[in-house]
Amino acid sequence: MTDPETTLRQHDLPVTAQRLAVLRAVSHHPHATADDLAESVRREIGTISRQSVYNVLNILTDKGIIRRIQPADSPAMQRLYELAAAYNVPILMHWQTGSYNHGFDRFHRMLAKYPRTNFIGHAQTWWANIDAANVDDPRKLYPTGKVTPGGLTDKYLRDYPNMYGDLSAGSGLGAFARDPEHGAAFLDRHQDKLMYGSDCNDASAVAARCSGLRQLEQVRRLVTNKAAERKILHGNAKRLFRL
Repeated sequence: MTDPETTLRQHDLPVTAQRLAVLRAVSHHPHATADDLAESVRREIGTISRQSVYNVLNILTDKGIIRRIQPADSPAMQRLYELAAAYNVPILMHWQTGSYNHGFDRFHRMLAKYPRTNFIGHAQTWWANIDAANVDDPRKLYPTGKVTPGGLTDKYLRDYPNMYGDLSAGSGLGAFARDPEHGAAFLDRHQDKLMYGSDCNDASAVAARCSGLRQLEQVRRLVTNKAAERKILHGNAKRLFRL
């Protein structure tokens, strides 16, 4: 982000002490909640109402200067979960620390609250959390090395019948490539909950151009039980999507 004063002028907004303080707070704490930002602004400029900070945040969001990220347990997201249950369709959660769907560590509350909603876990933070030693960090979305068993992803798949997993993209590919022994056991353990996905148009069938082909090869290498392989590659998706 450019300096706050220049940013405001570029978007035809009057420069005020409140707006400058809010922009500085967002710059220093890009993943903070609105309430946390309000506290930061108060420390800088003194007395300011929480509503005033909310108003500035709304203006900055409307202008496209900042982006609002809904926590996964927010009222807006819960409305989507209710709709998914009402229409009997699964809802895919793109978990990516710093960008999409905050609150992975407390998502078990949503799984318990909406047992009729089927959720599909996807993307970087979902797959990073196969590792019990993982620390969510937007600068380290593709961890490598041996996996410490017992991560949140493993627990969610084990403990909640309405939680499924999507194997697509580089995050899914890397989750098993980083520790093939753990990956093979994970695929076997959750063979009824995992679904293959390519995340790309693999029209050329060239591995270098699509992680989906490499994941397909990896699944076939790690899953030695053909019945389990069929479930992961198509059977589970067919059942969940009622195809």
